[in-house]
Amino acid sequence: MNINLTEERDGLKIKNKNLANERNQLLTNITNLSEERDGLKIKNKNLTSERDQLLNKNKDLTKERDELTKERDQFSQERNGLRKMINEMDEYIYQSSLYLISSEKKNWAESRRYCTE
Repeated sequence: MNINLTEERDGLKIKNKNLANERNQLLTNITNLSEERDGLKIKNKNLTSERDQLLNKNKDLTKERDELTKERDQFSQERNGLRKMINEMDEYIYQSSLYLISSEKKNWAESRRYCTE
């Protein structure tokens, strides 16, 4: 009976040692997973910050695009108005220069000053 108890005790010691090793491995796994989790939290925080910056930049670029589109439309309207004016005056255009034919008689200097003004 003493031998059986000794064998049982030795078996329990081995089992206890194995359980202690398993516990240590689990603690190591927990530590590694905690470190990985903390790293992922930091990465998530950085990615969230980067996303927010990109969203703000996108918002600014969208606003800039809309302003440029508005300016382009205004320039198009102005260009079309100028084209219409030129088309109405095409009888006074010669080789890409505009000429005003007037019934008033002026000398060269007076005519030049009048056109300049």
